Amino acid sequence: DTEIKKLSKQFFKHFTDLVMESVRTFSVSEKEILKRYKYKNPEVSKDVIFFENFINWNAPIILCEGVFDAMAIKRNAIPILGKSISTTLYKKIITSSVKDIYVALDSDAKSRAVEIGEQFLNQGKRVFIVNLPDKDPSEMGFEAFTKHIQTAEELNISSLMMHKLDLWLNKEQISLRNTRTKD
Repeated sequence: DTEIKKLSKQFFKHFTDLVMESVRTFSVSEKEILKRYKYKNPEVSKDVIFFENFINWNAPIILCEGVFDAMAIKRNAIPILGKSISTTLYKKIITSSVKDIYVALDSDAKSRAVEIGEQFLNQGKRVFIVNLPDKDPSEMGFEAFTKHIQTAEELNISSLMMHKLDLWLNKEQISLRNTRTKD
């Protein structure tokens, strides 16, 4: 009987905390809500193809980072669940009749986008790098993302070298800045 009372008291305290936190969200700014609540992917195998049953393997595909990004993109988007492509997905794309691949990773993953693009370019696929601003597709919405897709740059040997040079130069600038600040 005392254990039931104890558990009941803990439950109602937790429940009250949840209700109060929910009520607070009505008076908190969007920025504060985004800071407080962050969706995190569960710890599961990432060697799967999300939304595989909804993908048209005869049409261009869009590779993006997260599930919410894919839902915002709406059209033939596959979340890679991070910044690396799974073996299963890589093999599926290579063996499929997909000709065009759009790589739309967040701006902080530009080097990974180029690496993934290079892998598919080496397999004879047409690859387009989608330059995203500081927002994820899920934050910018369908219409804004569509504009970025329309201006995506086709990756070829020349543009691949330019991307790599640009990434290297940016990295060198950062290391030079770090060296100067230590002196």
